[in-house]
Amino acid sequence: MLIPVFVVPLVGLVLALLTRSRPGLAKRIARVAAWVVVALVVLLLRDYAGAVDASGSYVAYTSELLGIALGVDGLSLAGLAATSLVCAMVITAPNDRAGLNFDLGVLGILATVGLQLCVRDGLAWAVLAHLVPWLVWPIVGGIAGRRLATCLSIGTVLLSLAIFVVSLEGFNARGGAFEFGFSGLAEIALPAASGSLAFACTILGGWCLAGLWPLDRWYAAGLARADRRQSALISGCIRMLGVVALLRLLPWTPTALLQWTPHLGWLLAGGMLVVGARGLATADRSDPRASLAHLSSLATGLLVFGLATVTVHGMIAAMLGLCGYAWAIAGSHLARPRSAHVVVFAVAAAGVPGIAVGTVSFLILLGAVQFGATAIPAVSVVVAITLISLALGALGWARSCYRQLRADSAGPVHSRWYLLPAVLVSLWLGWWPQWAAVRLAQSAHPTVNNMYLHVCQQLEQPVTRARRLEPEAVESCKNPYPRVQAWARGEP
Repeated sequence: MLIPVFVVPLVGLVLALLTRSRPGLAKRIARVAAWVVVALVVLLLRDYAGAVDASGSYVAYTSELLGIALGVDGLSLAGLAATSLVCAMVITAPNDRAGLNFDLGVLGILATVGLQLCVRDGLAWAVLAHLVPWLVWPIVGGIAGRRLATCLSIGTVLLSLAIFVVSLEGFNARGGAFEFGFSGLAEIALPAASGSLAFACTILGGWCLAGLWPLDRWYAAGLARADRRQSALISGCIRMLGVVALLRLLPWTPTALLQWTPHLGWLLAGGMLVVGARGLATADRSDPRASLAHLSSLATGLLVFGLATVTVHGMIAAMLGLCGYAWAIAGSHLARPRSAHVVVFAVAAAGVPGIAVGTVSFLILLGAVQFGATAIPAVSVVVAITLISLALGALGWARSCYRQLRADSAGPVHSRWYLLPAVLVSLWLGWWPQWAAVRLAQSAHPTVNNMYLHVCQQLEQPVTRARRLEPEAVESCKNPYPRVQAWARGEP
């Protein structure tokens, strides 16, 4: 099941290259390859609940031939679903300025990202991550593409440095044995200095990849010069990879994450307020891409805010939101003026209760309130700022939608055949989120429990050098939540 996720795009890419003399056939091959990957990911989601280990990792397949462990880490499963869906939507959309070369580039990104998310080896994951910026550059083109690729490269370098730091400490903790697996590295308790360095590299690298405020200018400039399909790919696929990176790497540095959560909460809430206001201010332009660029920053910031709550609810919401917001934002870019699709995607992206992304907003705010009572000062103010940001974003999307509906050019309606299934899935996840929550919780619960256990043992037995986490080593940490929450409140 896992091998075809990245083999099918590669086969489609080769076949499309062989038939370049017949563009129509090559484009059909690209479309089929992309949607086959979506079908495979759906099957993977269906079977995921019965095939996870204690760390929340998918254990259906490992490859000794390639020398790396293949499997879908539970924290990146939603990212794989979002990436495949957006790539398939983008390839299906009609050409704007780019033709077959763009479709081939999307297949290359889909294959690279699919392998990257399936790999549980941190070193191989870092190597593959460095390929993504150089695939994005020719797709966007020009100075904007070069600046965006530079931003992505900076982010991947910082994340690679974080992986190197944790791997080096793991080498010391295991007595001279290297461990690059994500689940193995999560067992390493880091000393304060290296833990802070790994956290700083992870948060800054993820900030660059996700394009969060105030580092969202490169994304805004690139999206303003890109066409519809390029904008959909950048907002709904490439940007979400930053959230996936934070999902996978931040659990390695739980103590630093909990210490900086109050500051991250204020920074994310303030950033969402700024980009929400920008999205509302630019919503009356004839070209909606500028407004959508800021509003995609708002959606991405909300998902990272869910991670910063360090709660099960916030992590589940971040994983579920990867799919919901990626689809809604990409669809908003692809929707043509004076089309009913504009209304559908705008309503979905605004987070109306009763649909998938509305559930995401509720879970994130619930997680913020739960953890905010222990660590985020004046949590009510942070939640209020977040709600104001979401309201500004909803108004911005409504104004942009109204502007598009009044546009002179009707444009072709091309997304009719996949619009209805996507809407039904969004409504289903909104009214009955238990199906997704059961699967996502199998990754969220072990991850959050492991982070709290790390912090509790660090508080009880501070370490000056890295060591492996031993769950039964400290009697008072069998239930780590009260101890960690008391520490977060500043109690002795």
